[in-house]
Amino acid sequence: MDLRTVFCSPVLLVLLVLVHVSADASSKLYIVYMGEKQHDDPSVVTASHHDVLASVFGSQDEARNSIIYSYKHGFSGFAAMLTESQAKTIAGRKIKAKTTTTYVLNTYKISTTD
Repeated sequence: MDLRTVFCSPVLLVLLVLVHVSADASSKLYIVYMGEKQHDDPSVVTASHHDVLASVFGSQDEARNSIIYSYKHGFSGFAAMLTESQAKTIAGRKIKAKTTTTYVLNTYKISTTD
């Protein structure tokens, strides 16, 4: 491996991340906690996360592009790039979900299990 390859790979990765972040500057990383997982099959849990996002974005492709990570083993939830209004839309649904950003510590509660 030559020196150019070693240097260019990390630089290219940083540039790709910057392009992705600047593509929609109003989006932030939100974590959506949906409580206990409802399925034992991780692919079904992930599909339910895509369905929630698709209802906000309007398409499965945009939902898949926005999701950063799907929490599917210990509990149900996901991390996704969302605008504030999209996060509020998800938090306002009649599903057990809380959204929070990594930047601002605001939590929106739908229901609690008191």
